[in-house]
Amino acid sequence: MKSFVLPSNAATQSMSWINATMNNNGSGPNQRGVYNSVYFRTKLTDIQIQAMFDYLGGSKDEPTLNYSQTLLQLDSYGGQINKYNGNDTSIKQRSSIMKGQFQTYWNNGYDNADELDSQYINWQKEFFTAMFAETGGFPDPDYIPPSGHPDPVKAKASVDGCYVNYPNGILGTNGGTPSIDHALKLYFGDAITKRLMSTKTLIDPNNFFQHSQSIPVDDSHRAID
Repeated sequence: MKSFVLPSNAATQSMSWINATMNNNGSGPNQRGVYNSVYFRTKLTDIQIQAMFDYLGGSKDEPTLNYSQTLLQLDSYGGQINKYNGNDTSIKQRSSIMKGQFQTYWNNGYDNADELDSQYINWQKEFFTAMFAETGGFPDPDYIPPSGHPDPVKAKASVDGCYVNYPNGILGTNGGTPSIDHALKLYFGDAITKRLMSTKTLIDPNNFFQHSQSIPVDDSHRAID
């Protein structure tokens, strides 16, 4: 076996495994980031296109933030994915043509880390909300408009919820507003959510394993402590 010898001018640096993994990669040093998601069933509505233009075109920029790594990635979807029924698997979105990934990355400051986190997260939340202003600020195909407001038929038909592996608390949390029920509807739909809650209640009736967006137990079947 041929031995490997570092060049005499090579610089070395001692790093922990986790720091080496986070920093020595194709995308550069590790960063902070926040994701949101949407499944699109049709082409974008005029409101959605305008929101993209406003937020990705710079008119909504804050002067103190760096937007060089803010984007909405659109992936083609459908094909064989859509041959299954929406209730056959844990992924209900089986009628979509695109998946949208709202992504925002930033370098963490030292003195104002919490402030930067809040600013970038709020900016992306505002972008996401503006994109789906017609359906209550979320890509909700079951949106019910306030009394007296017209039903946004076209906007509702254009979306099919969110991707569970991009969890985001603005969709709903346990004990929060909106509630976890809202997030689960966007992630899984009603039928799959019922099955997940039934399984959770059977395996973990006292809700020992939990986090802000974990599957809740069915309280009507909760075990007695």
